Amino acid sequence: MIPEESKKKYVERPFNCPFCDSEKMKGDEPEITDFIVYRKVECVDCGKVWEERFDLVGIEEVDQE
Repeated sequence: MIPEESKKKYVERPFNCPFCDSEKMKGDEPEITDFIVYRKVECVDCGKVWEERFDLVGIEEVDQE
C-alpha cells in the first residue's frame, strides 16, 4: 500500500517512484473506460507497479481558425 504522504507528493510532482524515489519509471499508454482515464506505471529500480488516475479539471474554449 502506498502511504498517503507519498501519494500526495507523487500527485504534486510525478517524477519519482512513490516507493523508492527513483526517477527510472516506465508507463503504459493511458486507457479510457467510461469516464476514467488511467495508466499503469512501473519503477525500473524497485519493480513496484501502481496506477495513475486522471480527472477532468476544467475546459477552455478553442479559437477555430
